[in-house]
Order: sequence, then structure tokens, then C-alpha cells
Amino acid sequence: MLNFLNSIILVGLIAGLIPLLIHLFTRRKLKKIEFSSLWFLKVLEKTKLRQVKLHNLLLLIIRTLIILLVVLAFARPAIKGTIAQGKLSAKILGGDFSSAGSSSVVLILDDSYSMGFETKTGAVFESAKQKAKEVLNFLTEKDEAALIFLSSPSETLNFTLDFKELSEIVEKARVSYLKSNFFSSFNLAVRLLNNSKNLNQEIYLITNKTPLGLDKLKQINSQFSFYLIDFSNPNFQNLAVDSISFANQLIELNKPFEVEAEIVNYTKKQVPNLLVGFYLDGKKVAQTDINIKAGETKKVKFIYTVQKTGFHWGYVEIVEDDLLADNYRYFSFKIPEEIKILLAGQKPEDYFFLNLALKPQENLNQNLKIKTITKGLLQQENFSDYDLIVLSNVESFSDMVLTNMQRYLETGGGLWFILGEDCDLKFYREKIAKKFLDLNMKTRIGDIRNQEAFFSLKSFDLTHPIFAVYRQVEKDKLPEIKFYSIFDSQAGRETKILANFSNNSPAVVERKYGAGKALLFLSGLDPDLGDLVQHSFFVPFANRSVQYLALDLAKQNEFFTVGEEISRNLSELPTGSVIKLRYPNETEEGVKPIFAGTKAFVKIRNSKLPGIYRITAGESASGGLDEAAFNIDPSESKPEKIDVDAVQKGFTSEKGNLVAVSLDEDLRQVISRTRYGRELWREILYVVLVLLAVEMILGRTKPVEEKI
Repeated sequence: MLNFLNSIILVGLIAGLIPLLIHLFTRRKLKKIEFSSLWFLKVLEKTKLRQVKLHNLLLLIIRTLIILLVVLAFARPAIKGTIAQGKLSAKILGGDFSSAGSSSVVLILDDSYSMGFETKTGAVFESAKQKAKEVLNFLTEKDEAALIFLSSPSETLNFTLDFKELSEIVEKARVSYLKSNFFSSFNLAVRLLNNSKNLNQEIYLITNKTPLGLDKLKQINSQFSFYLIDFSNPNFQNLAVDSISFANQLIELNKPFEVEAEIVNYTKKQVPNLLVGFYLDGKKVAQTDINIKAGETKKVKFIYTVQKTGFHWGYVEIVEDDLLADNYRYFSFKIPEEIKILLAGQKPEDYFFLNLALKPQENLNQNLKIKTITKGLLQQENFSDYDLIVLSNVESFSDMVLTNMQRYLETGGGLWFILGEDCDLKFYREKIAKKFLDLNMKTRIGDIRNQEAFFSLKSFDLTHPIFAVYRQVEKDKLPEIKFYSIFDSQAGRETKILANFSNNSPAVVERKYGAGKALLFLSGLDPDLGDLVQHSFFVPFANRSVQYLALDLAKQNEFFTVGEEISRNLSELPTGSVIKLRYPNETEEGVKPIFAGTKAFVKIRNSKLPGIYRITAGESASGGLDEAAFNIDPSESKPEKIDVDAVQKGFTSEKGNLVAVSLDEDLRQVISRTRYGRELWREILYVVLVLLAVEMILGRTKPVEEKI
């Protein structure tokens, strides 16, 4: 099928008759001349006349071809090559941007944080915006277009005819802190094109990353072209703070804690003396420098002490490179202003040593608010008033107290059971150990009257926050504590053993129960049962157990990804106060809590910025109810080069034509060539010039006319 870009010019082919008409109307009339003999004319007829006719015919053909080819050149024929099933086929197509049929164009602009790489001429994203505006400038009033931002495609998007508005949106766009979302973007492109009635359908992807999920484009019902405008560059210099961790440590007031950050070198060379800073509550409190090899991941540790309660936030930072977005990593944690503890025992002696270990002096551990009671008052207590309940040597519990315990654990409370001589073995076996700790308590073993035979502690779980303080202590220097009476038990599948006795029976066990934690110590604090309370091990053991059960360590290592929607449980909700959400850029908005039973939640939906999100009550910034740290997804920090051949292999759509566009190519020419093929008017004009030269030569060497 033969078509031309300016098909109306083909009317000019009629001009090809002009040389023929001139030839016919300018034929010379023969003159009669009287001769005495015709012998010489017969010789001329044989030798010259044929040559004259052939010469004139050749000139006629050349002149006709010149006119026809000039007309064809102005009609702009084009040949289009397509790769289908690995074979090159060609067809002649026609139409230009203004005269062709209507097009439906889906423009996907990558605004993910990796497009923020800086070059000598500015950010990659700014150059990508110019390419996007070029595409929009090619569109005509017959076309329709849709603009998708790759990091956050809008499901409600539809085609528009207002290309000026789209250009303004592109101009105002800024690179985001989100990662690319190819799958949702391609799904949206499929929906848009399948709802379009235009025959010419195109997708433009402007990105610096290898596209994922191209198989989704197989769902497009019509023929389409997929333009991959490649901004990738593997030679950018980039390092990133990849992660931050507090591990399983307890962050306590006036006690040193450790922060570990991972730094990744994505460059192709070693970086010496890389400065890494540690910021806490807005101030730089520590820094170090490291040497990091090409492609290496290196851990950096900072140790610091917090001297006040409440929320604390900070970040780890490296010096600037080609990509700024991943040079920071934020964190947040809380040291409670108060930890409310209920100590209960069969009699006051059962909690005496524990109370003394937690509060040896009134001015120490001021954030611990301890209430002590005996067993008879347990039923009157509202467990939800406490962060932690310790039950030491309590013989048994009423059904009401057991119900309150279960509800307390399910809603996030912490229970610590400490056994003793008064404990009813059968009751604890059936009502406590099996139910709350998945533990089979067998029997009581040992004799407090025979202190020659004893059990000791061994096999500590040094990764657990309670015993992590002993990680650096050599095994043979761990404390030896004597126990004369213990409860022999067998752990179930859900039981976590934190320490064993020397007979391999569990000594300290834990189990997650609902949203809370239950801890069981299978001996007692009475000095007749062992020397635990007389040992230096007891005070840190008691304090760390209390801190562990009262604190939510999961929140301490809770890091959210930019763009994620989360719900925050507010433990305290002041009545009559306005609840606000403060964003990292210090803007605020009012939020309404969502109530579920006795709990109140606040949703953080718009988390497009990295940093600390604060939920506050009242007008002052000090009324903080909760904080959450959001960071970028580090998966796109590594500079890459798009492997076009691999993309071509992954582009399995039979109806699609993949066109890779490099930055040094003229986008208009690529689009024109893909839509309508490569124009041939230049080649035709070259042929015309050759024919003109031949015509001039033939015209000058015209044979001498003979008169008859």
C-alpha cells in the first residue's frame, strides 16, 4: 500500500505530461526540396534518423521523470521498518503529525528519587521534564494524552485534550522520595489505551531504570508503540545510608545505647575518609570517617547516652554525592516518662528484694512508678493502669484475676511470673504455664535443706535484650548462681527459652501472647531457694526484665517506608485536645482518631517525605503522643545502565513495537520514523539532480538536424 505524507501534492503528477505536450506541439514541419536524385536521402534515413529519434525519446523520458520525481519528493513518501518475530519487514506508510490520524498517547514520567541524580547541567529529572514537554509539543488537536507519574500513578486518571495544562503540570513537577511503581503505571496505561478508540496508540516511558512488568502490556487490545527514553547512567558517584538498627538492646535513661548504620558504596572506586555523622534531637553528637571499597557495605556504630525521657529522634548522614535523597536515614525512639509497675506477692517479703532492686533510692530510676500489694488486693486492681505486672510467689489466682490477666496480655501488657515455695504446682501447670507460656511444668526438684547440691544458670540467650549486656563477657566468666529448688519443665513449640538451669531444664522462658508478653522465672527470690538476690547479677536482671516487658522493642526498630500508610495506636488520648499530625517539613493538619473498643488510632496516609512524623495534642509541640520515622526505599540507589537487548527480550507483546530512544537522538525524528517511516524525499532529490545532469549533457550533444 503506497501512501505519502503530503498526498495532496500527488495531483502535481499531471505535470509529467508537460514534456510530452511540448514535444508534440513543437515538432517541426517537413520542407519539400527538389532534388535530382534521392540516393543520399536514403543513406541519411538509415544512418541518422534513428539516432535523432532515440535521442529525443530519451530526453523526453528524462524530463518527464524529473517532473514526476520532484512531485513525489514534495509528496514525502516514507518507508517504515518493523521488527516482528525477529524478521525485518517494511511497508510504506503515510501521514505527518498534523495530517495523520488521531493518536492516544500515555506519557509515563519517572519522578522517583533516583531521577534526582545531579549532573553538570542539573538534575536528571529536569532533563527528563524537557523530553516530556517535547512529546506533548508534538501532539495535535486530534490527539489525546494522559500523564502518569511513575512513583504514584493515579487510578482515576483519564485522557485529556488540554496539552498546555499537562505541560504546566510537568514544569511544576518535582522529583519525589518514592520508588518507581512500574506495575501500577503499566496497568493504568493498559486501561487507558483499551478504552481509547484511536487507532494510533503510544506509550512513552521516560526513566533511568530497567522497566519491570512489561508483560502487563500484552493486555493492550490494539497495535501500539512503546518508546523507552533512556536516561540511565551507571557512572554516577553515589553512596547511601542503607539501614539503621538498634538490634535488641534496651534504651534506658542515663545508660549508653548503640546505633548501627550500614553504608553502601555504589561507585566503581574506593572512597577514603568518608565522613559519617550521627545526629540526635537535631544536634550532631558524634561523627567518624571510614574507608569503603567499591561495591562494599560497611557497618558504622555510634554509642551515646540519653539523659531525659520522652521521644528522641535523629539520623545518620554521609557527605553529599550525586544523589542526595539516600544520604540520610532517620530513627525515633521513646524513653517513657513513667513506667507504671504493679508488684504483687503472697506476702510483702515476696516482692521486697525486687522492689529494692528496682528502686534502691528515691532519686534513682525516677521514671519507675511502683505500687506494691499482696494477693488479696489483686482482684481490686485495674490491670490496664499499669505497663507491667510482676507476680512473685503468689499461690494461685481467682478466675476473675485470670480473666483480667488474659485481657491484659491480649491488649499489649507485660506479665512477669516469679515462682516460689508457696506456688501451687498443679494450679500453675494447668492455669498459667500451659495457657500463657506453652510450658509443661512437671515437678518441683531440689531440697532447700541440702545446700550441698544445687543448680546453676547456664546457656543464656545473649541476643535477647535481658541478657544482651553479657554478650562481651567470656563464657567462663558468666555469673554462677546457686538454686536449691527449681521447677522442672519442658518447653513447647511457642516457648522461647532465655536461660537454662544446669540440668537443662528451662530457667527463664518467654512467650508472645496477643499483643503482650509473658515472662516466667522457674525459681524464687527467697534467699532460702538460692543466692540470686545476693548476687550482683540480680539488679541488672530485674531492671532489664522490667524494662523489656514494659517497653515495646518492636517500635524501637520500627522504620517505615516513604509512601506507606500506617495506623498508630495512641496509648494516651487527652480529652478536649485537638489532635494534629506534624509532617517533616513542619506543616500540620488536624486528624480525627479512630476508636476501636478502648483503643484509639490515628492514620498517617500522606507520607511522601522522609523524616519524623509527629502526632501531637494541643497547641504546644511538647504534647507529643507518638512519633514515626519514614525513610526512602534504598532499592533504587544503585546507578544502572538499561540493557535494551534484555528489555527487548522481555517485551513479549505481539501487538507492541518497542522503540529505544537514546539522549543523543532527535526525538521528533524517532517518533516520525516510527509512526510513518523514514522519509525518502532526500534520496529522490539526489536522483533528480543526477537526471538533471544527464539531461544537460544530452541537451548539449544534440545531433545535427537534417533537412529533408
